[in-house]
Amino acid sequence: MPGFLEGITYGKMSFRRSEDVWLSGVRGSFSAALRDSREESYTVVADRTASEPVYYTRCLGHLCFASECGALISLPGVSRDADFGALSSLLLSGHLLEDTTLFRSVRRLAGGQALRVRNGFAEKLVYWQFAPGSREPVDEQELLDRLGRTLCNAVESSIGGTPGETAVFLSGGVDSRAILGYARRTAGLCTVSWGTGDCLPGTDAAIAGKLAAVCGARHQFLERDLPDYGTLFEEAAAVTEYQSDVAAFHPQEFRLMHQLQAGGIRRVVRGDETFGWKKPALSPQGALARVGLRRFGLVEGFAEFFRPGPAKLLESASEAQAGALVAKASGVLWNQLKDQLYFTQRLQNYLNSCAVFKQRLLEHSNPLLADEVLDLLCFVPEALRSDKRLLRLLVAREFPELHAVGYAGADGLEDWAKLRSSDSPLRRYLKSQLDDEESGVWALYDRRRLLAAFHSCRESDGYRFGGLARRGMARLGRDVLKPVLPQGADHFQAMLSLRAPISNTKTLLRFLVVKQWIDCCSPVLH
Repeated sequence: MPGFLEGITYGKMSFRRSEDVWLSGVRGSFSAALRDSREESYTVVADRTASEPVYYTRCLGHLCFASECGALISLPGVSRDADFGALSSLLLSGHLLEDTTLFRSVRRLAGGQALRVRNGFAEKLVYWQFAPGSREPVDEQELLDRLGRTLCNAVESSIGGTPGETAVFLSGGVDSRAILGYARRTAGLCTVSWGTGDCLPGTDAAIAGKLAAVCGARHQFLERDLPDYGTLFEEAAAVTEYQSDVAAFHPQEFRLMHQLQAGGIRRVVRGDETFGWKKPALSPQGALARVGLRRFGLVEGFAEFFRPGPAKLLESASEAQAGALVAKASGVLWNQLKDQLYFTQRLQNYLNSCAVFKQRLLEHSNPLLADEVLDLLCFVPEALRSDKRLLRLLVAREFPELHAVGYAGADGLEDWAKLRSSDSPLRRYLKSQLDDEESGVWALYDRRRLLAAFHSCRESDGYRFGGLARRGMARLGRDVLKPVLPQGADHFQAMLSLRAPISNTKTLLRFLVVKQWIDCCSPVLH
């Protein structure tokens, strides 16, 4: 519902878990606004994964909501004060956290949440929560059988319409391989991959081509070229509303979706999933580190890139956010916390931001996140959620010919560090933005420190622990501590990861996102 607004008078906001049967039974990919004339109540709902964004704010005594943050910020009386917690997570992790936006006055409905207004009062309802492994475990073979049936139905439901008009996005990993296996019987099956070249051995695009050939699918490779980084980036940043660093690292993707649409593709099938992110976490810091959620004050040398006042605001807001995330997990095993953080933070904030390019132009579906799959994950024990073990076992059993094709060892995308330090469209655009002395971004950043990073050929400069020292300490934790104190080793290695400096390339590309947001949206930074 792009740009759709509705005004509802309300008083204060409360928060509770919903006991409404109808809300708990809602399924599918959707966002909805409902009015109950009998109770004179209004309910705004996001689906379980928040796949279609719903933003809301208070404006002149009314509750206003929209599918775009910009639609709400443009309303009279809505504050443009920056949210330093959201800003710190964008700078540190490349995406926002929880229900935040870059404006304190606007919030986003998380997956499984609803807003209800009744009798002048608003309350946020939680009608569903992701709880992997929360039910009594099921036998491995039974789980494989149930997962196979569930995924088969989900993929068949996702691939519809006229043959040749649906494309499966294909990489060299296990996620899209599972979708391809169940979709291979579809007449006129199309698969799509992209990268800087499709001939680089071991990359996603190279492996995707082999998988498509095994299934006899019509495969299309889209090349990610950068004729004009600045134009592509600014277009992509506006589409994603600066909610992540996706526009900086994937500036061509919106144009690629236009290319698919022009070629007759009307529907795409994605492979985002939540079967288990990386190795198990044995400590709270390990859970945060696995998902890439960092704290401003811990990152070595990062505060130097900012002016002293904003740096203090970013640090305090970041500490509050990290503390709240861990506090909410009271009584939860650390590995379960890791999987919950991946689902609620990375998937709903970063991966959903990536999906905006597809949503704007094409119908899209995500069978690995179907409600029935999420329900089944409640029965999957920790051992089968480690590094997607259950899904890998399923692919090996059901599709041995696809499993036999090697898995990708590289994404085949741009070497952004090389492009940053060589004569390229990226470097030229970066220089033009750093030379813009009139921008309001310099109320936040230390320009001299950013220029030093721009001119440096290194990825981190002058920090206490160099790469060799850090790798040596990581080996110490892995080889010496882990055999005798596994939890202590996990904490030790996680702290090394959380303290490691953020590369100059990531810092500079995320600077582009923040600068574009400040220049286009005029937030108040104080």
